[in-house]
Amino acid sequence: MDANLNLPLYFSKILDRVRKEREITLEPKVQVTPAIAKYLLKNNSKNRSLRKNHVNKLVAYMQNNDFNYVAFQNPIRLSKDMELMDGQHRLEAVVKSGLSQFFDIVFNANFEEINSIDGENAKRSLKDGLDMAGEKNTSTLAAAILFVHNIRTKKFSDAGISVNRSKTFLTRKEQLAFKDENPFIIEACTVAIKVYNSVNTRVLSTREIAGFYFYITQDLGNAKGKVYDFLHKVVTCENVENKSIEKKLYEWLLQQKTFTHFKIQPTLKYSKILEAFELVKKGKSGRSLRDLEFVKTK
Repeated sequence: MDANLNLPLYFSKILDRVRKEREITLEPKVQVTPAIAKYLLKNNSKNRSLRKNHVNKLVAYMQNNDFNYVAFQNPIRLSKDMELMDGQHRLEAVVKSGLSQFFDIVFNANFEEINSIDGENAKRSLKDGLDMAGEKNTSTLAAAILFVHNIRTKKFSDAGISVNRSKTFLTRKEQLAFKDENPFIIEACTVAIKVYNSVNTRVLSTREIAGFYFYITQDLGNAKGKVYDFLHKVVTCENVENKSIEKKLYEWLLQQKTFTHFKIQPTLKYSKILEAFELVKKGKSGRSLRDLEFVKTK
C-alpha cells in the first residue's frame, strides 16, 4: 500500500504514470477497492447531485455479482486534475457495499469528451452539464436557455412547449454551445433572480424574466436599462401609474395567482408581454393594451 495515500501500490503506480504522460489514457480492468473509490470521490466538485436510489440499485447489483448492467461496462472518467467527471454513483456503491469492483478508467479526459449519458446510463440534464462546467444558478440558466430558444421559434403550444418539437429540442451539447455563444444569458439570469426575489407574489418565473430580458435586449436590440425597468415594474408593480401598461399587465397576470380557474395560455401571455413593451416604448397608456380578459368580481 502507498503510505501517503493509503492506496494499493498498483494504483499508485498507475497514478504516477498517467500524471507524467498527461495524455488521455485508458487503463482497462482496474480493481477499484473501497479505499480507491473514496480517494477518487474526494475530487468530485463538478459532478451532478448524487442520486441515492441509484447508488442503492448499484449496490444490489454488486452484491448479486450481476455485472451485465450497462453501468459496469462504461469507464470511470477523470480529468487531468484528477477531477471525477463520470462514475460517482459506481464509486459510491463500491464504498457503501465494501466490495471491490473492476472498472475501465479513463485518465486525463477532457470535459468536452464526456458522453451525454454517464456511466450509470442516466441521462445528464443541461443543469448537470452546467454544474460540471462550474456555472452558478444552473437551474435558472438551464431553463432560460431553452425558453429563449422557444421564444425564437415562436411555436409555443397551450402547454408552453413548441408544437414543432424538432425546432425546440436542443441536445445538451447544443444547449451548452448556446451558453458559450451567448454569455449575456448568465447576466440575464442574475437579473431575473434579483427581480424575482424582490417580491412575494410572482407573476413571472425566473426563466421567463431571464428569457424576456435576454430576448428583448439581444434579439430586439433594446437598451438593458429600459428592459429591466419594464420587467421590474411588471413583476413587482412598484412605482407604476394606475393607468400604465405595466400596471394593467401585472393585474392581468396576477389573476392566475388569485383565481384558480383563470388560465392564460402561454402563446397569448408571451405575445402580450412583447406587445406591452413596444407600447411602453411608444409612450402609450394602459388602454392601448387590448384584448386582455379580466375576471368579473362583485
